[in-house]
Amino acid sequence: MDSPSKPYHLSFIQPSDRHAYQPTKSLGGVFRTPLNDVWSTVGPQVWQLVKDRKLPISIGLARFVTHEEDGRGTPGPVVIWIGVHPGSTSADTTHEVSQNILELLEKNGVKDVEVEWHEAVSWMAAF
Repeated sequence: MDSPSKPYHLSFIQPSDRHAYQPTKSLGGVFRTPLNDVWSTVGPQVWQLVKDRKLPISIGLARFVTHEEDGRGTPGPVVIWIGVHPGSTSADTTHEVSQNILELLEKNGVKDVEVEWHEAVSWMAAF
């Protein structure tokens, strides 16, 4: 029996519904927000809330911008972006710490901020 010339050929159907266009996202800075006004105070407290769980971490502020087909960019909410070593924590722990962080922010008059976690491996570059 002869094998077909394209044994794994898949036909492509152009999407035509609301998922036809996948927007591009980029990472933007966090400027002129209520969080900027209190970050020098709450930033170290956020760090301590995570360190109390003995998690090796990195913490940054970010704002993701969604770019539409017409080129317009729409900024998303401010994100406290927490990086932890792979396998170093659980969903329950990250949820609990996130709630503690959001309570701390609310006490300091900051709303509409999200806390997001990602696994990360840090390394030091030699220059």
